[in-house]
Amino acid sequence: MTVPDGGYRCSIMVSYDLAITGGRCLVGGRLVRADIFIRDGRIARIARRSLPADRAIDARDSILLPGLVDLHVHLRDGDLAHKETFATGSAACAQGGITTAVDMPNNDPPTDTIGALEGREAAAARSSRIDFLINPALPFRGGPPPDVPAFGELFCYQHGTGALLDTPPPPKSLLMFHAESDRTDEGERECLPDLLADLHRRELANPVHLCHISTAAGLDAVRANPGATCEVTPHHLLLTTRPEDPLFRVRPPLRRSHDVTALWQGVTDGTVTTIGSDHAPHSRAEKESGDPPCGIPGAPTMLPLLFTAFLRRRLPLALLARLTSENPARLLGLYPAKGALREGSFADMVVVRKEEGRIRAEDLYTMARSTPFDGHRTAGTVVATVRRGEVIYLHDHITSSGGGRNVKGLLKELRTKNA
Repeated sequence: MTVPDGGYRCSIMVSYDLAITGGRCLVGGRLVRADIFIRDGRIARIARRSLPADRAIDARDSILLPGLVDLHVHLRDGDLAHKETFATGSAACAQGGITTAVDMPNNDPPTDTIGALEGREAAAARSSRIDFLINPALPFRGGPPPDVPAFGELFCYQHGTGALLDTPPPPKSLLMFHAESDRTDEGERECLPDLLADLHRRELANPVHLCHISTAAGLDAVRANPGATCEVTPHHLLLTTRPEDPLFRVRPPLRRSHDVTALWQGVTDGTVTTIGSDHAPHSRAEKESGDPPCGIPGAPTMLPLLFTAFLRRRLPLALLARLTSENPARLLGLYPAKGALREGSFADMVVVRKEEGRIRAEDLYTMARSTPFDGHRTAGTVVATVRRGEVIYLHDHITSSGGGRNVKGLLKELRTKNA
């Protein structure tokens, strides 16, 4: 892609709100040396020369990627605020390069009524640093399912697709299935083929997304049933089973090395559509109890771990951005306003410096200051995270107290603009 040389478009000197200078930007699938200039929350110019700006971030020795869009985050709050809140969870996301997140509905209270949905949306709007979508559950109680971009946490072993879809959701809403059985070690082998066959028989109009596929058998089922998209997580890509350590306890469980190899093959051959953190924080006391809950707080470590893994495997960063930004933005109907670095798009981006680092649990912004990745070395450090032109994370510090917006409102604005 050709980057403009920065010539002024008019004779009047124009100042930008923010400039990110000296780095290499992922533009059009290629890394190019350019500066990015932001005005009114959007990328106004991508240029190769200096332009005036009110504020600048020095991105020398760094790479600029589109902000991550994470389809699978548990932000807790409500009656689970001892585990995480919208404020702390969104800070953890910013630390990991995530600028937009989809909140799963298995909350307390669950997000399966209009009251619960609106209450969570209002709470997130008050304190989230990143843009968010509150994902309601099916079956939805007390009325027809609302018109939202996505529904989540559809556990087919709990309800069956019939119960989930007796009252059909809006046909364009993304349905995010957890293809598990209550015997989680065999869930994808037992449940996923039947789920996909049932959805095919129903001729469902909704797009279907399969969360946290973790086995070679799961990917084989996806390949045999084209049409559904699927997600893998960083922990299933990078860790193998450690049943004796509660920090490694997660659902679906960590797998053996042959499944990890199969997941990476799915990443490279296009079977895997997205990578999501499945950020699932629990308190330290809960994790150290006699019956520790399942879950890994994956948001704050997401980009450093993936950036490192892709560099070490010599995989293109364009593929990383496609799986973590472009594809999830497309599934939500947000692309190219999000998920790409291009003029006119929202200024959602992350600055990553190629330098050796180390993950330390005590430095994470999540309330769950415990992670199986404690001590892991990384080849990249998140220097800055920018959400719609606002710097929300810079040099290891959270620099915003809120400002995140509901994806529903952003989508409405985009549709109005494009009408």
